[in-house]
Amino acid sequence: MDANQLAEALARAVEAAKPAAEYCFLANQDRWWTVCMTKGEWSGWMQAIFSIVAIGTAFLVAFIAHYLETQRVRERELVLADHVALRVRHSVGLLLQSTNPTLDLLRNACETPLTAEEVDWFVAHLKSFMIDDEKLVALLPAGKGISHSLNQAYSIFAECSRLLDMTKGADTAGRSLSAFWQQTLTSMASAFAALEHANTGLNDYLHSRGFSTAPFDKRAP
Repeated sequence: MDANQLAEALARAVEAAKPAAEYCFLANQDRWWTVCMTKGEWSGWMQAIFSIVAIGTAFLVAFIAHYLETQRVRERELVLADHVALRVRHSVGLLLQSTNPTLDLLRNACETPLTAEEVDWFVAHLKSFMIDDEKLVALLPAGKGISHSLNQAYSIFAECSRLLDMTKGADTAGRSLSAFWQQTLTSMASAFAALEHANTGLNDYLHSRGFSTAPFDKRAP
């Protein structure tokens, strides 16, 4: 190896020993946040950052899709609850219209117990209260005691119907029968009070949903 070759080898060694060129972010500003790295380091950091962004974006897209689906399901449930509330409120309103005539009939029965024919009519009258909407009660909005009040009223109507069937053929002049009619009057008053509570809850819910909630007149049509 001659002198020229030795010089070239030394030059290459010196060049190789030099640190890699660095590229700085905001290099024209001498601030603490100025970052300088080689091309390889910048490349590695960019890959890491874009990987994190890709993962975050995938998570965000999944979250938004889930949120929108949840909102659509919630809206469908609210629409269904609206229809059920309107239907049940209409039925409850019709029942409340019979409050005074029904209680007046029972007050008279306390003085003069009903005949077997009148009992048959009254049992049929009570059974007409057993509306099909009972299956829909579970779909009503929770938190206002609507379902509990309706179930309480329906249970009283059913029990009174069963007990009234037992009075047929009984001694209409007996004091026990008069006490039975008094108890029936008290039970029916409780049932109508439960209907009033359910009607108030339905009105509150429908009002919050923007529906008209004009009260029903309890007087018979």
